[in-house]
Amino acid sequence: MSINTQSVIDRHLYFLKSFSEAKRAIYEADLSLFSLKQDWKRIYGNSFTGVHHFISETYLPSLLEVVDQKQTDIRVPKDFLLPSSIFLTLNSNITFGSLISWQVRSFFYALSLVFKNFYIILLLSFLRNRNLEGKTIIYGVKEVDLEDNSSVFNFRYFLNSMNFKKGETIHENDLFPYKSSSQTKRSDAESSLQLPARVCFFLKSFYLLSKGCLGLLFGNKLTIVIASKLIKAEYLLTICKDKRPKNVIYPIHSGFFIAPEIAILKKINVNLIAFEFSQSYFWSSLKPPNDSPALYSFYSMEENKNANSRWPPTLLPSEIWAYDEFSKKSFQTFLNAKDNIKIKLVGSINISDSPELSVPKNQADIAIFGIQDLKGPYENFYANSDVLKKFYEDINETLKEKNIVSFVKAAKAVEKLKSSKVDLKKFDKFLLINNIAPRRLINEVNLVICFPFTSPAFIAKNLNKSVIFYDPIGIVDDTLDFARDIPLIHGKDNLSIYIDKVIHV
Repeated sequence: MSINTQSVIDRHLYFLKSFSEAKRAIYEADLSLFSLKQDWKRIYGNSFTGVHHFISETYLPSLLEVVDQKQTDIRVPKDFLLPSSIFLTLNSNITFGSLISWQVRSFFYALSLVFKNFYIILLLSFLRNRNLEGKTIIYGVKEVDLEDNSSVFNFRYFLNSMNFKKGETIHENDLFPYKSSSQTKRSDAESSLQLPARVCFFLKSFYLLSKGCLGLLFGNKLTIVIASKLIKAEYLLTICKDKRPKNVIYPIHSGFFIAPEIAILKKINVNLIAFEFSQSYFWSSLKPPNDSPALYSFYSMEENKNANSRWPPTLLPSEIWAYDEFSKKSFQTFLNAKDNIKIKLVGSINISDSPELSVPKNQADIAIFGIQDLKGPYENFYANSDVLKKFYEDINETLKEKNIVSFVKAAKAVEKLKSSKVDLKKFDKFLLINNIAPRRLINEVNLVICFPFTSPAFIAKNLNKSVIFYDPIGIVDDTLDFARDIPLIHGKDNLSIYIDKVIHV
């Protein structure tokens, strides 16, 4: 398969440009929330900048789709509730018909949120709750990932290693019992709000929802979204008033770190711990990088570009669990020394694993880790389906020449791979593996090959396995620090030579 490398570079730079422009538009937007502005400031310590972070985390993917200039007939998603001026300034191709259609659909979507939130307020006013006193609340993982099983490497395994035992932790869904899928029988762990507290919560929440409705009547649909987040925060404040949790643990690569329900827990002195479970937020720089736009991460934009993009102290956790020294240094660039944030190095963190699945023994010498197909505007990124397909094709052809079989960690369940542009099932030297923690797969092989710069590579390095990043088209900069001295191999010929060094056929 032949690929026009210049086209890949151009598309990659186009994506980065679109990303930075879209994010800047959000941070520079005048996001009036009417009277809800004061309620937001009450949680965030008189700071309004958290709104821009929240909006960026919530709407940036949708905005990128809207501002994709290659589209001619743009249909704005109904759940995109930002002012139309944001995407109109970024994309002149939006037709009047598309604009009217979006206005109508988004209004009725916002209206549905009104009724949904009123229903939730009623539920929360009567449901029994978990006793949170001294507990640790876990955000950002599935309930199944907190099940205790000594044979798997899931998030419970990691928490146990950090001395957070099962009886001391509560999943986020248990804060809102109507969301929980847990079959665990509730007994003495339950507590019920006293009638005055229930009435107080209902009145405060209904008041917030009324403010959101008022904003909607004046054309600001975003107020409904903000109101729903503030209602959840109010509920947590109510149930934690007398029986306060000890810790909250959540992934830092997510919108949780700016959510009002997290900020309110910090406000009442709950210890916040943000953990790093992925290295994929380090975007690869292509050669030559001279005219590349600034590589913004989700943490902030460049300090000099927009003051609102810096982390305000109200959004900062008490502690960060980072992978290694390099990760620690990257976080420190977004923190002020006076913030006094503790950064603990914990290595790689496993999230999901399946106890009922096992890795076939002695069937493969190599483990391959790619990525999931990127959709929408993200297809312009370096890691697009064409590059990903060549990544797998080069490896499979090389293995065929050497008669070597490899494990391939599928990003999706095998039965769902039909929707993927990259058909992994057609490669005859691949044994597809799904729903197994990378660590277990890596333990069974001698060599690990990763798409730049996926996290399993660092797990392999930590386990002292031979590991490489493979760039099939030779345009990823091999001087990047975040590769952590893991070799970056360019092109099929160099890949073949490296495999010969490690695998003795």
